[in-house]
Amino acid sequence: MKTVERIIFKILLIQLIILVIVQTYIHRTPVIDYLNKVYLYEGVMDSEEQPKLDVFNNKE
Repeated sequence: MKTVERIIFKILLIQLIILVIVQTYIHRTPVIDYLNKVYLYEGVMDSEEQPKLDVFNNKE
């Protein structure tokens, strides 16, 4: 069981190191500018409130 725990610990440690490296790369390079545009294309950061549709009390 100790060998399995060691293997799992090593895998978690490697993933943590890779996560830190990738996050550092994203925030230190112009890649973050490209990724920020994706939010604008998807409409996630749109500040305009859209009108709500009245579905259940439809008065036509």
